Amino acid sequence: MNTLFIIRGVSGSGKSYAADAISGMLENCGTSEGFIVLAADDWFDDFNNGVWEPQHLHQAHEWCRTETKRYLQEGYYVCVCNTFTTEKEIAPYRKIAVDLRCTFVSLIADTDGTNTHNVPHETLQKQAQRFKFHNRYMQDTRTK
Repeated sequence: MNTLFIIRGVSGSGKSYAADAISGMLENCGTSEGFIVLAADDWFDDFNNGVWEPQHLHQAHEWCRTETKRYLQEGYYVCVCNTFTTEKEIAPYRKIAVDLRCTFVSLIADTDGTNTHNVPHETLQKQAQRFKFHNRYMQDTRTK
């Protein structure tokens, strides 16, 4: 059964590093050939000459969701590395996994404070303020 890994965290928190670690573990198990890493930021590299522009963010995320679904349907393990600061941003990916009967794994990357992407400090602060930890089990049991 293929798996959808979601790695979330503020910019520069180590999402790509964590994806590389997962790829290495799968390689040790002999399954890394079917492992794809995607991010909305890839759209800017592939279709906007590497220039990040906020007016294209919706298009970039739509592309990322479409590619995620396509690769899962083709039988790949898929790892998506986006900030995912809210459950609303995660929900479409969770739905894709449910619809395709894939295992869904959500991981949080934590940072040591190093910003390797030259993201302005104010932007990192805004991301951190929006970041919500969503524990479905705890939410479900509290309402019963």
